[in-house]
Amino acid sequence: MIGALPVPATTAPDHGEALVLGNLLNDLPVLASLLTGEVERRAWLDAYLLAAGMNQIVDDRLEPALQRLDAVARHLDVRPGRGARLGAKAARITTGAMNTLVASRGSVLGLRGWCEELAALLEALADRVVGVLPAAHPPGFAGAAATLVDTLGGLPGSLLGTPVRLPACFWSFDQHPEDLARLVEAFSQRWPSRRRTVLVVGVRTSGSYLAPLIAAELRARAYDAVDLLTMRPGRALPPRARRLVRETARRGGLVLLTDDAPVTGASLASTARTLRGLGLAPRNIVLMLQISQSRDELPVALASYPAVVLPWEQWTVQERLTPARVFTTLDELLAGDYRVLAAEEIPISCRRRGHCRARFRVELCEVPSGERYDRQVLVEGVGLGYLGAHALAAARDLTTFSPRVFGLRDGLLYREWLPDERRARRAAAERDPAIARSIAAYVAARRRALPVAEDISLRLTGEQPAWEVASMTLSRVFGRAGLAARPLLTDRVAKRLLRVERPSVVDGDTDLDRWFVGDGARAPMTKLSAAERSFWHLGLACFDAAFDLAGATARASDAAFVRRLRQAYVDETGERIDEERWLLYELAHLWGRARTHPQETAALRRAAARALQRYFGEVFLRGLPPASQPGPLCALDVDGVLETEHLGFPALTPSSARALRALRSHGYRPLLATGRSAVEIVERCRTYGLAGGVGEYGAVTYDTQGDRLGVVLSDDEARTLDRLRAALARIDGVQVDPEYRYSVRAFTYAPGGRRLRLDAATSARALSGAASDEIAAIHGECQTDFVVRAIDKGVGLRALSRALGAGDEARPLAFAVGDTAADLPAFDLARVAFAPAHAAAVGGIATVTVMPRAYQAGLEEAVSRVLGHRPGGCAQCRGPLLAGERELLLKVLGAQERGRLGMAVQAIGLAARLW
Repeated sequence: MIGALPVPATTAPDHGEALVLGNLLNDLPVLASLLTGEVERRAWLDAYLLAAGMNQIVDDRLEPALQRLDAVARHLDVRPGRGARLGAKAARITTGAMNTLVASRGSVLGLRGWCEELAALLEALADRVVGVLPAAHPPGFAGAAATLVDTLGGLPGSLLGTPVRLPACFWSFDQHPEDLARLVEAFSQRWPSRRRTVLVVGVRTSGSYLAPLIAAELRARAYDAVDLLTMRPGRALPPRARRLVRETARRGGLVLLTDDAPVTGASLASTARTLRGLGLAPRNIVLMLQISQSRDELPVALASYPAVVLPWEQWTVQERLTPARVFTTLDELLAGDYRVLAAEEIPISCRRRGHCRARFRVELCEVPSGERYDRQVLVEGVGLGYLGAHALAAARDLTTFSPRVFGLRDGLLYREWLPDERRARRAAAERDPAIARSIAAYVAARRRALPVAEDISLRLTGEQPAWEVASMTLSRVFGRAGLAARPLLTDRVAKRLLRVERPSVVDGDTDLDRWFVGDGARAPMTKLSAAERSFWHLGLACFDAAFDLAGATARASDAAFVRRLRQAYVDETGERIDEERWLLYELAHLWGRARTHPQETAALRRAAARALQRYFGEVFLRGLPPASQPGPLCALDVDGVLETEHLGFPALTPSSARALRALRSHGYRPLLATGRSAVEIVERCRTYGLAGGVGEYGAVTYDTQGDRLGVVLSDDEARTLDRLRAALARIDGVQVDPEYRYSVRAFTYAPGGRRLRLDAATSARALSGAASDEIAAIHGECQTDFVVRAIDKGVGLRALSRALGAGDEARPLAFAVGDTAADLPAFDLARVAFAPAHAAAVGGIATVTVMPRAYQAGLEEAVSRVLGHRPGGCAQCRGPLLAGERELLLKVLGAQERGRLGMAVQAIGLAARLW
């Protein structure tokens, strides 16, 4: 067996060793201190990367962003009407004026001298990286770096505390300085004149790292007049930068615009428009880009600009992944222990957006025994310089849980290949207690091995750290006022709820599909890519170990797995994580997955709904008498009655949670009666502790005690629905939800990706294809459901009532609550029927009592009528103690139940309390 090779230390590395940092999210003083050390070691690449990060921080300071006004403008851009357009324009004009004012303040102007010294050092380091300066220690480097450190005390405190933004180009992608040399060489062939003015403009953040190297390559090719600046899209340039662009335009010079590999090109296009507004002609704006396509293809937004591109096949990382290079590099990494005899590539899929990887079968010979081994090795990109060496920190400190690592060279990590047959399978993993214990042990080990002094993510704004994503989610409660609620209320709520006492560097990617069953020699589980998402360029920065635990449960369908994992972590650390932190982190993980897997939107909404179901189940419903005990039955509709979508997915609210608790505490047996699928009924019944439910408009029932599904459809009716599914599948653009087995749910997508119900013509065409008049269409807001006419919620509820021991009573339900015409058959089985105030479809029926309040607040009023007191108003149904963070979160989640005026009052009161 080949063990893990020694890994360089993280502190005071010797000459030639990598700078290995556990934490990459550092501020200006830390970066400056590291810079002096790397200059002393003559580690020019890392010194350059550190200086470029410092320069990014100060450039952002010189171009301050009024992020809330920018967000207002973007929000209004998508709103209809002339007023919204005028409002967006006013927000942008105000932003530009304020940015200019801030950029001219004395405190900012005082940075100029320090920034110029930093820029000079950065330029010299870029020259050294590309080979313009000799390899010997250039005079003045150490002194310049020391001067920057010595004068830090004169900079504003807010600047000193600003964390660096990591560059996607050298951190998340496998771009390399040699790639930029190829781009500049291609540029020089098309624009050979060395006397023409050239301004290199980098789009921050990647542009802060790419642009200085491009400028150095131009100087290396004897271009006379090369200037440099960076821009962040949507921000006004400082006066000095505007003058530089205008002077370039006046001289007929070229602007070379660079960024990491584009997807839509929106950031580059926005920056180009700003440059054109300062006098540059489109033909004088040259794009300098690496692209992830095979040909010279650029997004449509960039088509009007000349471009020099490096296609995917010409990236230099491709050459470092050839068998010959891998053979040589691995032989050097294993020198003294093994000799490499052969290396043969085994084809695997390689992402073009993200890090590259290649798999090799390697034959090794042990020194000095001569024994031979066959091993499969994966070579994968992890980032350039110290950014990539971060992967070694996790490999060194978490060897029990990590794949065997053979070494790191030039941004590529050499490690053992993990066969896919060892990958954890979600359904089995959720049932295996050993897996929960292993995950908890890994997270606890990370917390011990990679501690940090503070949660620096709390200083990040506008970069979607975990707390900010949680705030965005909570702000949806306030509807259109959510944009204003964030800075006033939900930002502070999220930060308070997500405080961490022992911060550490997180993994960030702990979903069950990232775990492999151990090989028997080490832990039961091996964690794949323990550093790839620690500092993700798409957001979710966090320093709380609870974030990693929630990553393993965010998509879980088994609540028992969540409880096992939480208890396993308590056993490991003695720390119990409250439900509020766990919930918000689960929702943040699901937001992150939606960014990379938009095709999973429907499944992720379901997962978010399950996360909130688990939260309310733990807080309000745990410990109540089992639903199997005898008691009066009652039927509750789900959508609009028990749950609402105020967060963007179906969820209980505090009012409906209190109502459920009160009913169960007083011996009632609530039944769900809904059009949702059988799978969703089972999930809710188990989580809420209910006796059972009716799904798909009465076509299927579920008995929780017996864990039994009952199908109400006849075989002929099921075959009719199958014909309808086939007819719908033949219609272009129509999607059929496979989870609905006892009815048919169909929908289409709008151009923006939003789900829509079918139009009347499409529904009629499908019904005609099914050749039956037994089917009816029920049009919802985002889908159309097709059901058998002879079956309704009443039919399903009567069948379920019999199964639960209610016999053949004419009215087996004590009461029912619903809000649509589909609930009328359920009302016929109830001795009393209620509807919330919004239920216009049933409001005129004499036998239905309409509550004064709408939605879940209306349900709570209905339960109050049944019990004779408000839920929680007696000793028997009194709810759990709600104080501190729990009270705070529930007040936010319940704010919309108070109506617009009440919601505003609630928000103002909470904001005043927090401020």
